Formats: sequence, structure tokens, C-alpha cells
Amino acid sequence: MATLGPGQPSRPDSHHTYGTLREFGLVGSLDGETVLIDYMIHPAIPRDPFSTLKCTIRLVL
Repeated sequence: MATLGPGQPSRPDSHHTYGTLREFGLVGSLDGETVLIDYMIHPAIPRDPFSTLKCTIRLVL
């Protein structure tokens, strides 16, 4: 499960009071290299500075 708590990501901030998430990337390490494991574009999710977003990610081979 991925959790973005209050204040994560750094936007929204004092200059941008609301933020919208439209993409999600899962990054990992393979043989010491940083790799993109999964990437998805989803419907816009509005965020305010106090909300928490939880996403469940299932990887299927």
C-alpha cells in the first residue's frame, strides 16, 4: 500500500493551496540501479494540504 500523508508531495504549498494528482509511478532498485516498475495515468484526484491518499497496488506477473 502506498500512502501519501498530509504535506506529501510538497504541493500543495503556501503558494498553491490545492494540488491534483494524475499519475502514479512505482520505483524500485534492481542490481543497484533505480528502475521504474510501474506507471499509470488515472482520473484526476484533487488534494488539499490536510488529506491522506492511500493506494493499494497489486503487481501481477
